[in-house]
Amino acid sequence: MSRHTTLQPPRVEKHAETADLAPEQCLLVDDEGEDYIKPLEGLPLVLRTRIFNAAGTIPGASRPEWLPTSGPGQKHVPALQWALSIRQVIFFLMQCAKTEAWQALARDEGEYHIKLGHVNDHFVKPWTRGTGNSIALLLNQTPREAEVLITFAMKGSAVETYNAIQNGVNHYKIPPEQYAFFSVFSIYQPADSAAGSLTLEEQWRLSSWEVILKSKPLLGMQVIITSSFALFERAWCIYDIAQAITAGAHVLALCDIYAFSIDAFKQRREINVKQWTCRSTERLFLTRCIHDVGGHEKVNEAIAAFSTLATLQLERKLGQVCRRFTDPGDEADDYGETTVDCDWTFDFCCHDADALLTVSWSFQNDWKTAMINTSKQLGCTAADVALPLGRKSFPFGQPLKFAGSVIRADEIWEQRRGSARSAR
Repeated sequence: MSRHTTLQPPRVEKHAETADLAPEQCLLVDDEGEDYIKPLEGLPLVLRTRIFNAAGTIPGASRPEWLPTSGPGQKHVPALQWALSIRQVIFFLMQCAKTEAWQALARDEGEYHIKLGHVNDHFVKPWTRGTGNSIALLLNQTPREAEVLITFAMKGSAVETYNAIQNGVNHYKIPPEQYAFFSVFSIYQPADSAAGSLTLEEQWRLSSWEVILKSKPLLGMQVIITSSFALFERAWCIYDIAQAITAGAHVLALCDIYAFSIDAFKQRREINVKQWTCRSTERLFLTRCIHDVGGHEKVNEAIAAFSTLATLQLERKLGQVCRRFTDPGDEADDYGETTVDCDWTFDFCCHDADALLTVSWSFQNDWKTAMINTSKQLGCTAADVALPLGRKSFPFGQPLKFAGSVIRADEIWEQRRGSARSAR
C-alpha cells in the first residue's frame, strides 16, 4: 500500500430515495484514493511540493505552459462536444509521464499501478482547477463533437490505458485525429464552482451513454480492459457497456498488447454483481440509473454478452500481433534476417565479423508526426515520439533510446539470456 493513499472499506448505504430498492441493488461505496491531496490544495505549488517531498510522497506537478488557462466554459458547450482527439489523449498522458510526480508515483506504486485516478488527482484536477473547463475544452477552444466514447476504470492502469488506446490506432487503423469522449479529460473534475463550470452530477446527467448514443457516434464505444480487470467492478463502466450492448452499438475491446494476458482474462471475466462499486458522490445517481434500465439482472446479461465478445476480439488480435521473437541460432542467414516481436522490428546483419542488430518500432514515424501536429496546435515544441509506456512494452525490458539505431547483437543476446535466467 502506498504511503499517501487512505483506504476506506466499501460500505453499503441506504438512502431515502433508494429505500424501495432491494439490498443487492444498492451499490457498494468505494472512495479509495479520493482527493487525498485536497488538504494541501490551497497552498502555493512550491510549498505543496516541499511538503510532499518532506513526507516522502508525491511532489506537485508544475502546470505546463502549453495548456491554456481559459476556455469556453463547461456549461456553455453541449456535452457531445466535450471531446478531444485521440492523439491529444496520448500527448497529454505522455507529458504527464515526463514529470517528477509520475516518476514518484512509479517509485511508490510501481509503474503499472499508476491509476487513472492518480492522473486525475495529480494532473487533471490541479491543472484545470479554477478554469471551469475540462482538459478537452482547454485543448480545443473550438469544440468538436465526439465520434467515439472511450470507457475505462479509474482504478485501471494508466500505462496500460495509454498503450491500449495507442494499440487501437496502430492495429485497428483508428485515425488519431478521431475525437473521443474520455471522461477523465472530458468532464470538469475539480467541482469548485468556478465560473462557467458544472457540478459533477450535472455533467453525469448531460454526458451519460444514453445521451451520447442518440448522436450515433461514428465509432461507437471503445472499452479499455487492463490487467487488474477493475472495469468489471465499477458500476459506471458496467452501466455504460450494458447500455451500448443493449442498443446494438458497435463495441470494441482494447487492451495493452504488451502486458495483457488473455488466459487471465478468461479466468476472471465472470461478473459478480455484489462487487459493483462506485464513489459515494455517484452512488444515488447510478443506483437509480441501473434500476431504471431493468436492474442488476438485465445489466448483468448485457455484460455477459460483452465479456464473450471481448474475449473473441482480444484473442483474435493478440494472435495476429504477438509473433514472438526467437533466437535464429546457427541457421541465421549470413546476409541478414528480419524478425518482428510485438511491433518491434529486428534487422540482423554481419559486418566485418560483427553481428549487428537494428531495432526499430513499427509506428515510430506515425507517432512522431502525430505529436508534431499536436504540438503545433498547442504552440509548443514538445514533439517527442510517443513511444509506448512501461517496461513490458520493450523487447529487452527497458525503454529503447537507441530505437532505430544499430547496436551489437551479442550484447543484446546476453541481456536477453540474463533476463530469461532471472525469470527462471
